[in-house]
Amino acid sequence: MVGHGQSEARQWYAHSVEGMPPETWQTLEAHLLGVATQARKFAAKFGCGGWGALAGLWHDLGKATEAFWRRLSGTGPRVDHSTAGAKLATTRLGVVGKVLAYCIAGHHAGLADGKSPEASCLVRRLKGASLPELPAWLPQTEPLEALPFAPTAGRSGFQRAFFVRMLYSCLVDADFLDTEKFLKKEKNALRGEYPPLDVLWERLQGYLSKFAAKPVPSPVDPWRAKVLSWCVEAAGNAPGLYSLTVPTGGGKTLSSLAFALKHAVTSHLDRVIFVIPYTSIIEQNADVFRDAVGADAVIEHHSNFDPRRKKAGRDEADP
Repeated sequence: MVGHGQSEARQWYAHSVEGMPPETWQTLEAHLLGVATQARKFAAKFGCGGWGALAGLWHDLGKATEAFWRRLSGTGPRVDHSTAGAKLATTRLGVVGKVLAYCIAGHHAGLADGKSPEASCLVRRLKGASLPELPAWLPQTEPLEALPFAPTAGRSGFQRAFFVRMLYSCLVDADFLDTEKFLKKEKNALRGEYPPLDVLWERLQGYLSKFAAKPVPSPVDPWRAKVLSWCVEAAGNAPGLYSLTVPTGGGKTLSSLAFALKHAVTSHLDRVIFVIPYTSIIEQNADVFRDAVGADAVIEHHSNFDPRRKKAGRDEADP
């Protein structure tokens, strides 16, 4: 890689292991390459794998310093290791690189303001940062010369902001997963062990068949069956924006789940996400979904849930 300069051939580390010697730590090379691979995979879903890979390669370049080595060794203060990669992005890629700079600079603390009186804003951080020395093992990369979309008049700011957040989510998720893979191997091994969507669709069909076999159907059952049939038929259409308007009691919870699962299978999608406006409805729907497709396939999340909060004498923090 052509860059500001290459650091001497020495071993840099990304993460230490308490009480263990450096040879057991995660090397910076392994971490950057791992995050780049994972971020590329995530960003490839919206056609920007190269952007994700570059964000991953550069996000922790500030760890290739003596200051960070002292921090890992327990003999130095906290170090800003995020701004170095952001500085490299804007220096080498100009305006295009600013997208990467937002993501890289904020991959721990969150996306910074572009300009503000605060020292934490991106402009001030970049102004006070130095270009990092590039490790000799850093791979060659193709420069990004333009944004991956054509800005629309009157919406270009929103488009850029949305793209930054999409790319940012890829980088942060990749960073956390790679770190977890090294530091919490047992927890990481549990990821991904979920039934595929086609299996969930089969489970749902079996569950729904029980209602069709009711010995004494209610007056609304024929209408529920029609709603379900319409939803299943519509699931074969191309991905897009669809609406379902059904009166209370019309079976829209299971019908919408049927649409979502079959549509996801038919369109080769990865997952189904239900976003619901009221906490009580989240609980009700999650219970129905667990009954229909199995508890091993449903993750219930509430926006006001804080796993770090202690409540009623019980520690709810993640172990």
